Amino acid sequence: MSKCGLCGKTLKTPNSIKNGYGPICKKKHDAAEAEFLKIQVTIDEELAYLERVKR
Repeated sequence: MSKCGLCGKTLKTPNSIKNGYGPICKKKHDAAEAEFLKIQVTIDEELAYLERVKR
């Protein structure tokens, strides 16, 4: 049986098994992922910053 990647409960529907999360945990996971992506810095942004401060 497949288990939810967040809470560990048994997944029952094919869609949940495919996603690896139940519907509630999938929403939580997606929200956390979106928040994480908002704070990420790309290498291009870092290089532009280093160029501006001339390190």
